Amino acid sequence: MKTPIAPTNLPLVEANDKISKEWAAFFSNLIIQLQTSFSNGVLIPALSTTAINSLVNTSTQPRLVYNSDTNFYMVYKNGAFTNLI
Repeated sequence: MKTPIAPTNLPLVEANDKISKEWAAFFSNLIIQLQTSFSNGVLIPALSTTAINSLVNTSTQPRLVYNSDTNFYMVYKNGAFTNLI
């Protein structure tokens, strides 16, 4: 995905309370890129507690999982998977 560059040197809203043309173009391009890159949605694996506990290399493993045993989403943070609240 090629991320569009935000025009951070320009105001988001013009004096007439409308979004600026540059920011409108940025958001339009961002939406197109996201829809193209994630056309099938973002897939979050459903794993058992045992399978989650066996994930050791989080650089290649999912960092966000759905625990099918407890029905909680979990995120890898500070060296362990914890429930999202």
